[in-house]
Amino acid sequence: MKRFPYLYLLAVFLFCSTPLLEAAPPAQGIATSKLSPDKDTPAAEAKRLAKKAHEKGSVRILVELKEGLTAKDYAKIKQKKGKRQRLLEFQQNALMEDVPVRNTKATKRYEYLPYMALSVTEAELKNLRNSGRVAGIFEDHIDFPQSHEVSTAQIGANVGWNLGFTGRGQTIAVIDSGVDKFHPYLQNKVVREVCFSSRIEDKPTGIKTVTPLCRGGRTSIVGKGAAQANCRVGDIGCAHGTFVAALAAGNSREPGFTHSGVAPEANIIAIKAESSFNVSQDCAPESAPCKGFFTSDELKALDYVLKINNRQRGRGRLHIAAVNMSLGGPAAGRCFKGPVRRTIQLLKKAKIATIVSSGNDGTPYDISFPACIPEAISVGATDPVTHAVSDFSNGGRSLDLLAPGQGIGVPYFAIDPSGAEVVLSGTSFSAPLVAGAWAALKSHKPNASVNEILQILQSTGVGVVDLRNATIKPEIRIGQAHSVIKP
Repeated sequence: MKRFPYLYLLAVFLFCSTPLLEAAPPAQGIATSKLSPDKDTPAAEAKRLAKKAHEKGSVRILVELKEGLTAKDYAKIKQKKGKRQRLLEFQQNALMEDVPVRNTKATKRYEYLPYMALSVTEAELKNLRNSGRVAGIFEDHIDFPQSHEVSTAQIGANVGWNLGFTGRGQTIAVIDSGVDKFHPYLQNKVVREVCFSSRIEDKPTGIKTVTPLCRGGRTSIVGKGAAQANCRVGDIGCAHGTFVAALAAGNSREPGFTHSGVAPEANIIAIKAESSFNVSQDCAPESAPCKGFFTSDELKALDYVLKINNRQRGRGRLHIAAVNMSLGGPAAGRCFKGPVRRTIQLLKKAKIATIVSSGNDGTPYDISFPACIPEAISVGATDPVTHAVSDFSNGGRSLDLLAPGQGIGVPYFAIDPSGAEVVLSGTSFSAPLVAGAWAALKSHKPNASVNEILQILQSTGVGVVDLRNATIKPEIRIGQAHSVIKP
């Protein structure tokens, strides 16, 4: 996209949680593997959650349900002849009957995933751990937008456009801060909207520690306007999801798609999953209030994508090519187990890629969560002029791809009504370039698997040396990818 030299706004949205610990490099100076074991053992995790529940009075968790039914369950089902009920719903109800939870207003259920999100006391946590219906318990973490502070031709998007592969018939789900569907580049592109958010109130003090950001102060909305981002002039944080959507699939409607996003004829599913955190403990080292994403709301968003993919049939099907998550948090203990990895595995099985920004801590040996999940497509940032790895970009052997993420211009009329571009940097803006590339390549070969497109992008990309960790990673080249893909 063209850049306007007189407007250089730097958007810096560092993680508001405890910074990632930088792993020490091995003796040979080679980056650690994506398949290294998690740092937190189940026993240590259980002890930490119990301590947190004891000190705070409660803790937010994700409970994994065991598969299968007990003899007692079958007896109950026989008594309910004629009353059809989904197995997962039955299991969720059965757990709540066996282990009553006081704060039921904080409970979240999922339609396609064997999980529940709960806020529980120390005693309730102990009872859940002892339940025969529970397979695992994980903390409901907080993640944050990954903005640190391009031309699409630099990665060869225009070559695909000239061949007719513009993402037409494909859809990209954007899990973020919402999308302004009235942005000139995004009009008539948002085909589904949904919002998932959270509310927490400290009962002894009456302080609302977390407030929902769905319209009308609700915790969930589905339908028209649910994910609309109505941002004040200059509020770049609010516009984060709009920038991401525009880079992935924005359509300038200029001749030859000049200045458009990577897949200018792809559709967008806009999913707002933010909450407002109002106490300094949640926002540190930044000041409160801040905006972030509970893991449980990210999971609701991914569950919604699975729901759409599983329920659609026939000509009206949206054909979801990819999910974009330009967000993240500390990786320790979350990369190789838990509900988000399981869900990304299900999406991959459905030939939907989950594309995630690697993080902006500048750590050369660790990428953030959920980019660190093996089945996710992790994306780091490069300077589009020098093609060097950006110094703020997290990296390592586990990183999958690189894309321009430094000094990217995004037109945003609500920020500057003249239509001039906001110039931004961060892995947040590298990920949607890959998501757009995915949709463009899927329009070339709709039945391509996640592994197939990843291999093509890796093999046709230009190798970039990361001097910090002695690794070589591919910066995507979409034109070359189209030249080797076999429909």
